[in-house]
Amino acid sequence: MLLHRVIKETFHGKDNDPRKNTVDHINKVRSDNRLKNLRWATSEEQALNQNRSGMPIEHAPVVLATKDSVEYMEAQFHADVASLFA
Repeated sequence: MLLHRVIKETFHGKDNDPRKNTVDHINKVRSDNRLKNLRWATSEEQALNQNRSGMPIEHAPVVLATKDSVEYMEAQFHADVASLFA
């Protein structure tokens, strides 16, 4: 599973619209997996976003997430949230 998809599903779940089954990088930078840069999109929306500005799209290497790395991210997230209320 791709890291950006793991992040989006972990923190926002899947979109209610079954057509929005891809995760789009809003700023077109594939290595920018911050949650605020990810959105559920249809394939058509993603294609439009990639070609909207005419600027070259960064082709960063695809990062795959392992089960261990996802569990680590979830634990860190829960620890960060807990510290906000400590």
